[in-house]
Amino acid sequence: MLPLLLFTLLIGLIFFYNFYYKRRNLPPGPPPLPLIGNLHAFQRTMPEERFLQWRREYGDVFTFWMGETPVVCVVDYAKIMANFQKDGDAFAARHVPMEYETAIKGGVYGVIFTDGELWREQRRFALHVLRDFGLSKDLMQERIIQELQPMFEQMNEQIESGSEQNMGELLDVAIGSIINNLLFGYRFENDLGEFKEIKQLLREQIQVSLHPLTAIFHINPHFFRRLPFLSAVFNRICKVQRDFGAFFHRQISQHIKVINDQDWDTPSTDFVEAFLKEKAKRDASGEQHNFTMEQLNGICIDLWAAGQETTSTTIAWGIAYLIHYPQIQTKMREELRRVDADSTRVITVSDRSELPYTNAVICEIQRVANLVAFNLLRRLTRDVTIDGYLLKTGTAVCPQIWPWVHFS
Repeated sequence: MLPLLLFTLLIGLIFFYNFYYKRRNLPPGPPPLPLIGNLHAFQRTMPEERFLQWRREYGDVFTFWMGETPVVCVVDYAKIMANFQKDGDAFAARHVPMEYETAIKGGVYGVIFTDGELWREQRRFALHVLRDFGLSKDLMQERIIQELQPMFEQMNEQIESGSEQNMGELLDVAIGSIINNLLFGYRFENDLGEFKEIKQLLREQIQVSLHPLTAIFHINPHFFRRLPFLSAVFNRICKVQRDFGAFFHRQISQHIKVINDQDWDTPSTDFVEAFLKEKAKRDASGEQHNFTMEQLNGICIDLWAAGQETTSTTIAWGIAYLIHYPQIQTKMREELRRVDADSTRVITVSDRSELPYTNAVICEIQRVANLVAFNLLRRLTRDVTIDGYLLKTGTAVCPQIWPWVHFS
C-alpha cells in the first residue's frame, strides 16, 4: 500500500511541476511533455504550420518548450518592433546551452552563438576583412559574375543536350565556391568531391541539430549521454560535429604551412590568412585575446554554413516560384530586355533603379521563402514585460517572423 501511495504522490508531483509550477508566470502555450517539451509536435507537422496553429490558439505571444527550456515566441509585427528593436539591448544576448556546446565542441565559438564583447570584436574583424575583399563593392559583384559564367555555360550545355538540369546542385557549387574563395582562397572546379563532402556533412549537421532528442542533452549532456538508449544519439552528434570541423581544420592547417613560407607583412588574400596574421600580431604583443584556433574554426563554420544554406535556399525557392508563375517570368524578362535590348552585357547592381518590377519580385521571394523553421533564440539581459507578462533575466525569447510575413 505504501509503495503505491508513494508512486501516486510522485506522479502527482511530476504533473504538478510539469503542467503548472514551471509554467507559472509565462505566457500561455501548448502543454509540454517531461524532458522533450513540445518538440514532438514538430515530428508530423511542419514547424511553420505548428507555429501558426499555436498563434491561433494562444495569441501573438505564447510559450513553447524545447526540452526543459521555455521559449517565449512573439509573432506580432508591432510587438516585435516595440520590444526587439526599440529595447534591443535587453534582447541582445544569444540563448546558448553552454554545457551542451562545451560537451560537443569544447566551448562556444564563432559569431552566430557568441555574444558580448567576443561577438562584437569578432563581428567587427570579420566585416573589416570582408569589406577589404570587396563586400558591398563592385569587386564582390565581379567575383560573383565570374563564378556564374561557368555555371551558365554548363546550363547551356545541358539544355543543348536535352538532359535534365539539377539546378540545386549547380547553384550549391557556385555559391559554395564564392564563399570558399573568400574564406580559403580557392574555388571548387572540376573535382567536386570536396564540395560534396562538406555539403553532406552540413546536411548531417542540420539533421542532428533538429533531432528531438538533441534537446534532452541541452538539460544535462553528461548524464543523458550515459543512458544506453541515448548514448548512440549523442555519439552521432559528436561524430558529425568532429567530421564537420575536421574539414575546416585541414584548410586552416594548410594555410599555416603556406604563410610560414611567406612574408607575414604581405596583404592577405583570404579570410583565414587575415585571421592568422592578426592572431600572430596579438600573440607577439603578449596580450590576452580571442583570436584563437578554436575561434577561427568556429567562425569559418559559421560563415560557410550560414552563407551557403541561406543563399542557396532563397534562390531555389525563387526558381520554384518563377516556374509556378510563368507570367511573372515573362514580365521580368521584358523588363530586363528593356535595360539590355541586345543581350550583350551582364545585368548588374548598377541597373537596379531601372528594374522596379524585378526588384519587387526579389523582395517578394525573400519574404515568402521558407528559410528556417524559427529564428535564432535570444536571451534576456534583464527583466522585461511583454504583453503584460514579466519575463525574468535569462529567459529564452524568439521573434518569430514567419507567421506575420505570410499572413499579416
